Amino acid sequence: MLIYGLLQTPAYAAALLVNNLRVAAVDVERVVKLRMERQKRLTDDDPLIFRAVIEEAALDRLVGGVDVIRDQYVHLLTLAERDNITLHLMPTSVAVHDGLDGEFILLDFHEARSIGYVEFPDGAVYVQNHDQVAASTLAAERLCAAALSPADTIKAIKSRLAKLT
Repeated sequence: MLIYGLLQTPAYAAALLVNNLRVAAVDVERVVKLRMERQKRLTDDDPLIFRAVIEEAALDRLVGGVDVIRDQYVHLLTLAERDNITLHLMPTSVAVHDGLDGEFILLDFHEARSIGYVEFPDGAVYVQNHDQVAASTLAAERLCAAALSPADTIKAIKSRLAKLT
């Protein structure tokens, strides 16, 4: 329903936290700063390889208003140019897909077993069961197959950006 934290601009992240029941107003700046620090793993000298499927509705939700979402679109396009980042857009025309049960993250390691990560508003859980991780891996592959290609995703973001300018 939202653009992933690792892909958010500071203004988008802050806009999500306005009047948030779980984050006090005095903590918003700290939470945004921590989110931006985590993002550095996508652009540092040894960046993570990151693939995301974004629901089309998340792009159409004007979080923070037109200026914030315009900058967010530009940020997504900039990230999509990187070799280590692949973005897919899940069109609303795909009525049923493996992501409807909720967001999940797969962490693959060269020298350790892959694990799943599911974040909740009040915490998170790491999934280490081999069968559950395998099911999530299959779901991720099916999501990417059902979603727009990276090239078509970029076109869709550019189209939205053009409509705002």
